[in-house]
Amino acid sequence: MRVSIESGKGLKRRMKIQLPAEQFDKAFDARLKSIAKTAKLAGFRPGKVPMKVIKQKYGPSVEQEILSDLVQRSYGQAIAQQKLKPAGVPQIDAKPAKPGEDVEFTAIFEVYPEIKLGDLQKLKIQQPAVQIQDDDIEKMLDTLRKQRAEWIEVQRSARDGDRLKIDFEGTIDGEAFEGGSAQNIPLVLGSKQMIEGFEDQLIGINTGAERIIKVKFPKDYPKSELQGKKAEFKVLCHAVAEQKLPEVNEDFIKSYGVQEGGLDTLKKELQQHMERELAENSRSYVKRQLMDGLLDMHKVELPDVLVDQEIQQLQQQAMQRMGIPQGAAAHLPRDLFEEQARRRVALALLIAKIFEEKKLKADTVAVKAKIEQIASQYEQSEQVVQYYMSNKNLYRQIESLVIEDQVINMLLEQAKTSQKDMRFSELIEANQKATA
Repeated sequence: MRVSIESGKGLKRRMKIQLPAEQFDKAFDARLKSIAKTAKLAGFRPGKVPMKVIKQKYGPSVEQEILSDLVQRSYGQAIAQQKLKPAGVPQIDAKPAKPGEDVEFTAIFEVYPEIKLGDLQKLKIQQPAVQIQDDDIEKMLDTLRKQRAEWIEVQRSARDGDRLKIDFEGTIDGEAFEGGSAQNIPLVLGSKQMIEGFEDQLIGINTGAERIIKVKFPKDYPKSELQGKKAEFKVLCHAVAEQKLPEVNEDFIKSYGVQEGGLDTLKKELQQHMERELAENSRSYVKRQLMDGLLDMHKVELPDVLVDQEIQQLQQQAMQRMGIPQGAAAHLPRDLFEEQARRRVALALLIAKIFEEKKLKADTVAVKAKIEQIASQYEQSEQVVQYYMSNKNLYRQIESLVIEDQVINMLLEQAKTSQKDMRFSELIEANQKATA
């Protein structure tokens, strides 16, 4: 086997492989002889068909079969011989194979990048120092009330916090644009549901009134064709409604499962829930700093094939959340997901490198515990556990999460740590902004 490799742009490689004709001929003849033993053709007894007839009948399909087998095996051998780590499936270009001729094909693929780790002890993080205060619990109680709030239509000018029902028509340079119009949309003023400046300009509007508002799309707006563009919206207000919160009475308290102890018990349960939320958000806050630090410390060249795979996965996840059929993936623009996909691929490569270089081993006990935690959400949890344990792809997905946790724990032990005093709401808001 003769192998030559050319380096293309970035991580692309072009590998040419040539196999001597003897390999093909030997496999081709052996396959035809095997067929001849059982072949049944009109005019011949089983097993007595002349080899010339067998070759005419089955030769073309056997040529393809042998070529495919040789390409697959020799590609794997060449990759191992050259000590390459392909990222994704190769693009194979093979010339038709014939007896007496060498087998030649080209494999085009990307390889994983070479990563040299920086000094991980230089990572810096701020651990959030948060104490849940009485007013934090009161805010959470207000949140519960807002979840049960009623909206009452009023005949007055709109104020911050009111809910409007509106139609709007947007134009850029006098031309309508995709997604710039909607009818009967509920909009809570101050919710920041719309781009900056949109809601502020609707303060004071009345039912039945129209208003022209002018805004500018941010430079990082998800739709690239709208980034930085000035737009004008014609808005018609159908209704103004104010929020009416329920009283914190016995019925309200019991609706949250508190049968005894009244408001004090409800507040204790809220605090317990907030403590759990605090632990999760503190971990997320620290993890994000570590991940940002890793990306700042390393410039990682990314295989396009891995970025494409990640974009497709993010598209599918977005469709599931939106209730869009999977076949409509192409309708979700790539640029909505590319930045996030590139970040995730880069971090996955860095975590894998750290895991390998520090000679860590996957914690099988932690993997099993993670699977059992997932399974506990289902009625037949034991069957779910068995399914995860026996499915290699699912098991590897959970294993990768555990490996990530192991790397994060190791980085936490090495990083330079300081404390940052924060309020509970400040921590929650910081994490929400980071994942928005």
